[in-house]
Amino acid sequence: MKVLLPRRSLLAAGVLACTWICSPVVARSQAGSAPPLKLIVPFPAGGPADFIGRLLADKLKEEMGRVVIVDNRPGAGMRLAAEVLKNSTPDGNTVLLSPIDPITVAPLIYDNMRYARKDFLPVTDVVQYPFGIAVKSSSPYKTLDQIALASHQEPRYEAASHAWYSSQNGRRRNCARIDRGIL
Repeated sequence: MKVLLPRRSLLAAGVLACTWICSPVVARSQAGSAPPLKLIVPFPAGGPADFIGRLLADKLKEEMGRVVIVDNRPGAGMRLAAEVLKNSTPDGNTVLLSPIDPITVAPLIYDNMRYARKDFLPVTDVVQYPFGIAVKSSSPYKTLDQIALASHQEPRYEAASHAWYSSQNGRRRNCARIDRGIL
């Protein structure tokens, strides 16, 4: 018995066979063309910074056509992530998505740093976010000046630990107090 295959079926079978045979070569050539980009995020997975990192990773993958790996490295006030970047190969395949704190502030306030500001080059701003202050509606303090004056006159109103002074939020509060002549 003779089996007849229509031309289209024969053509489809040939394309399928070629794809199956050639796919490992194609996969190797694509993987070998550009190594993955590692995006270091100095905060734990699941938080706002991780969310921003994953959105950015998806956009970079789409724009660059290469794999982007989000590497969460929380700890030590973001300094661990900065150390990972400093110790990485300087080939452009590892970047840090971080507030500027571990690069500019940390070397000024911590001893025995394993990196310096000169070890990094800021590339671009990625996110801007609004920062606000709220009080209970029954609070006697209705303005930032009143809150800052109360915290200066009554140390018990200071709602900060030492590490908070070196954080972005702590600096903003202290800058507001300095601008108003309270500190």
